[in-house]
Amino acid sequence: MVLSWSRALYVEFVDRADTATFIRCHLNAFRYFGGVPETCLYDRTKLVVLGLDEKGEPKWNERFLDFALQLGFGIRLCQGYRPQTKGRVESGIKDVKGNFWPAVRFTDLNDLNRQALAWCDTVANVHIHGTTHERPVDRLAIERGALRPLPSPKSPPRKTVTGLHRASPSAALDKKVFTKIQGLNCKSLNSFYKTDDLLSRDFRL
Repeated sequence: MVLSWSRALYVEFVDRADTATFIRCHLNAFRYFGGVPETCLYDRTKLVVLGLDEKGEPKWNERFLDFALQLGFGIRLCQGYRPQTKGRVESGIKDVKGNFWPAVRFTDLNDLNRQALAWCDTVANVHIHGTTHERPVDRLAIERGALRPLPSPKSPPRKTVTGLHRASPSAALDKKVFTKIQGLNCKSLNSFYKTDDLLSRDFRL
């Protein structure tokens, strides 16, 4: 994950690509950055959007949408087959492939992720960025002021129309999509994490 303004980078390797793991990685990244951004940009992975309905509107992965609503961040989708829409992330991946991966040696997944985090702290986020001409770590100290704090696991669910609007998947959502989101059953974070032992173990504030 890359923050848009600071270009701060968080890297985590996983051995599965399911919704629980996807959510856990978000929590880890938000903890690393020190808060939750207003909006996150995604390609059209089924972990976020299952497809389009007959009217061309997104059919969201309800479990991930519920998570986004609880944390209060919006979801934006890239245009199909246009990876340049999220060029900052693509640049970060290139950096990992070219500067971290070739030299890394690890014993297991935990060891790999410890090294990846150390690389973020000591290399990726402290070098002078080619576009901003500043260190991501220095810009992150400023950008944290615009991030929302992570809620506690016992935070009440966001059920009001106003709350859903702030966490809507896109600023361009029309009223029809809006109505669909209002109808979702948003669980509290406490009950959400109880349903998944993996997340319950990993969600530490």
